[in-house]
Amino acid sequence: MLKIAHIIPMMNYGGVEVAIQKSYKDLNKNFEYKVFTIKKTGFPYINQKSFVFLIYDIFISKWTPDLIITSLWWSHPLGLFFSLFGYRWYAFFHSSKSTHIFDYISTYISSKLSDRCLTDSSETEKYIKKISKNEIDVIPFVFKNKKSIVPIDKRKYDFIFVGRLIKEKRIDLLLNLAKKISNELSGLKFVFIFSGKKKSIKILKNNQAKFTIIYNIKNEKVIDYLRNSKFYIHLADREGMSMSTIESIQSGCIPVIRPVGEIKNYVNAKTSIIINDDSENSIENAVKKILKIIFNEKKLKEMQRLGLMNVSQLPSYIDSLESKIKCRLNI
Repeated sequence: MLKIAHIIPMMNYGGVEVAIQKSYKDLNKNFEYKVFTIKKTGFPYINQKSFVFLIYDIFISKWTPDLIITSLWWSHPLGLFFSLFGYRWYAFFHSSKSTHIFDYISTYISSKLSDRCLTDSSETEKYIKKISKNEIDVIPFVFKNKKSIVPIDKRKYDFIFVGRLIKEKRIDLLLNLAKKISNELSGLKFVFIFSGKKKSIKILKNNQAKFTIIYNIKNEKVIDYLRNSKFYIHLADREGMSMSTIESIQSGCIPVIRPVGEIKNYVNAKTSIIINDDSENSIENAVKKILKIIFNEKKLKEMQRLGLMNVSQLPSYIDSLESKIKCRLNI
């Protein structure tokens, strides 16, 4: 059985980590697939171990992986290290832009020196092609939804946000949008689900709206909240595939979205409220569009239907990764 080692910084509740968690059991049906972390094992726990155990496995216990995959910028140097000893290394990239100079340097070097590049979307692929002539396979962050769609009028929350509590996710725009909508309509319910370290954020405090703030919950719980929310807000500056956006549409949410990264290839004005930039005028126009449809159940159902149709045509992560690995390694 083919042995695969997948190295990540740490297990967390972000898109990369959730994809690994969701695919772990299925990948182990056809491969001997192990996950190793650099910083700490983290949660949720899926038998991941520190990368120190990978070093031990390779050089002492003689567990020799046929393929090493690295995800996120500070895992790639380890891929380069193991490649010096003759191990096949695929660098996996998950964003259409680099966050900072260290991210760019790691991406630049690993995209050139790895045996092959993997990307989570065609937009990330375009970015890597600008800096490397290495061969690339696209592995989209899409998982099939197995749960039913809750009717729009039965949903508990009006708006939901899911993502890391970092500046690139533009929490400032999220709060600005929430404030403007709350000033126009009373009794709205918002739920914000953050991953990562807890930080204080200035939530609008008035009697007009109710805010529920949640940190670091399992993906299954996130899906339950998505299934019970009408609109999904995502205003990040950069993305790759944006797994949470895919999951929101699969759960029947109407995205209020900036079309960055791959997002622009599976949402449009018929399925979503599009915010093209971060200007005050764009936010105000989005609020007007939301107010126009928020109580129009027929319109919301049609947007929901078209959104579901769009994402249902996307290939799955597990099928794509399995088939590409088998094809490239001649299995």
